[in-house]
Amino acid sequence: MSGSSSRRKGNAAEVEVVHALERAGFRAMSSRAARGGYQSGEDIVTNFPLSVEVKNQTRLDLPGWWRQAQEQAGDVLPVVIHKRVGKARAEEWWATMDFQTLLDLVRVLSWDLDAIRRDYEIQRNIERDAFEYEDTPENFLEVLAEVRKELAEKRRKEADGSE
Repeated sequence: MSGSSSRRKGNAAEVEVVHALERAGFRAMSSRAARGGYQSGEDIVTNFPLSVEVKNQTRLDLPGWWRQAQEQAGDVLPVVIHKRVGKARAEEWWATMDFQTLLDLVRVLSWDLDAIRRDYEIQRNIERDAFEYEDTPENFLEVLAEVRKELAEKRRKEADGSE
């Protein structure tokens, strides 16, 4: 497949994931649309609390895709969304992450959600932002990043024998 047709295929997949996120109540746009045709970093610019890497390839390369998702995610938890053959709607596609990322996500989700909601209400009253949603605390990405940092520090200390 030529480079331009491969990009078109990738663009179409990103647009479908954007539409799926919007159907789920999130705001989203492809990074190409957000950056005037130039893509860098994450594939989707969104208030969804994970960094999204989108793939529409017949040949699976989960290790390579995962490495790319991690590099582009920074301090945000990554996920790779890849198209399933014969499935047009992104809600039916595969979502892949490593088990540690899943554990981090579940750990954050099982925190005291009432406290997160209270914090969100305070923040919302102070500063309104373009990606505001009642069901998604604005600081959720920061919470996920903080969990990731804490776990990395703990693992580093354990590896050094400091703990």
